Amino acid sequence: MPPGRDDPIDLTGIDDGEDTDDGAHVDAQTPAAQTPAAERTRCDTSKGSPPVAAEYWASADVGSVGVKHDLASVRAAARRRWESQQEHQLLPHKQRGDTGTAATSPVAVPTAPTAAAEKPMHAGDAVGKSPLASAVNSFELAPGVPAAAFQLQRVRGLQPEANRGIFGVNVKELVSGPMTFAFVSNFMVDIGWLLSAMPDLTTVAGRLVIAHGEGAEMGDKIKEVLQRMRVSDFEVAKVHISEPYGTHHSKFFVLAYLHGLRVIVHTANLISCDCNQKSQGIWYQDFPWKSEAAPPMSAFQADLEDYVRALRLPHRGAAPLLEVLRHADFCCARAHLVPSKPGYHSGSALDRYGHMAVRRLLSRENFPAKFSKAPIIAQFSSMGSVTEAWMTELTASMAAGKRDAGPGSAVFPPPQLGPPSERLQVVWPTESEVQNSLEGWSAGRSIPGYAKNVSKPHLRPHFCRFGGAPAGRQRAMPHIKTYTRYSGQDLAWAIVTSHNLSGA
Repeated sequence: MPPGRDDPIDLTGIDDGEDTDDGAHVDAQTPAAQTPAAERTRCDTSKGSPPVAAEYWASADVGSVGVKHDLASVRAAARRRWESQQEHQLLPHKQRGDTGTAATSPVAVPTAPTAAAEKPMHAGDAVGKSPLASAVNSFELAPGVPAAAFQLQRVRGLQPEANRGIFGVNVKELVSGPMTFAFVSNFMVDIGWLLSAMPDLTTVAGRLVIAHGEGAEMGDKIKEVLQRMRVSDFEVAKVHISEPYGTHHSKFFVLAYLHGLRVIVHTANLISCDCNQKSQGIWYQDFPWKSEAAPPMSAFQADLEDYVRALRLPHRGAAPLLEVLRHADFCCARAHLVPSKPGYHSGSALDRYGHMAVRRLLSRENFPAKFSKAPIIAQFSSMGSVTEAWMTELTASMAAGKRDAGPGSAVFPPPQLGPPSERLQVVWPTESEVQNSLEGWSAGRSIPGYAKNVSKPHLRPHFCRFGGAPAGRQRAMPHIKTYTRYSGQDLAWAIVTSHNLSGA
């Protein structure tokens, strides 16, 4: 994987609003939308230096949750690997020294990357006959080993140190190079800005597919611009949601290259102000094409394919996407996906989506005893209507897991500390934080929440200010969505996602 990114995203544009999962919109400049948090004292989430992640998970609305691994041994092994193969580069990126890292959000890093094979793979023969990809057996981790569970996107107007290493990923460099297929999923897509920021999308050798969550008129505009840019093979689809309060909110890329596949899960709408002036999170991983010895299916692949089918895309969009997924080797995935599918689920589907999927995945893990009473953080950018019963259910899911005490370890009970703010900490920007941000009051357009939702009595004890100072992001309002459980400076797990707080 590529090292840290140092070039700023030098682009223009303006945000025209943000969505919320239940259709509720309110500008943060409306004092009632922000005052409950404004009165809160700062919680531990904004004190000291950022916690050091020990276990990782990742997410979008195709989310993900990760697995435990020994981070020190991963770094050491990859550093030795890099030192012995300094000339190798995974995908076409500029190398920028060892200033950052390669992974971004919660994924389970392989403890010992395997050497790449030079011969073409047999499974690749089938892929090679398609314009989508011509595969070789595998490709290797490039320099820049994950030093954190996920990375932050570069923000204009911050001090240089706030954009270094894992704090300054340049998405333009991730979505680059000679792609043979590209799939783009997002709620909002400013197509003019997107193609100026990531021009390699206009030269994809195969098909460019864009799935969005806005109205039909937006789809027409995207098609018009693609035709004007002479993109010859493309498919644009609005993802239709049957639930009245649901929306297509997934923010991810699937990019096919000659030597493998890149999956990027992130938190930004594809508009200028989201990608340049807000705190955003990114996770990504590169996967080789399958070798003869690779298993035909993995959990990561199964979850991703299931989610793609749930989108009900047109055949021209779904077929090539499922084809490249079928030929990629996801066995080394450093995360578990946590898909979200609007609707009511029961039976075997009950724990496949949303927070119930998080409960299922966490319940398999053994955590040190210090996490048994550790608080849970929920940080997001849009607040829908949530009941106290649903919040209790969410907390129970995120408190799942076993105490690491040998055979027969007990299942963690939900955190039972003192006041509610010590059990579940809900991070929500205050009125003054929005007012003094890089964008001023307009930043509140992307932090929507009806006053009647934000000021519910059962939520007030949980609110914590955003802060952001330890990472130099106090003026870059958070559009990132993260959920985690911590004890001191250690994380039990972390999720980076596009899920906001909403029962929808």
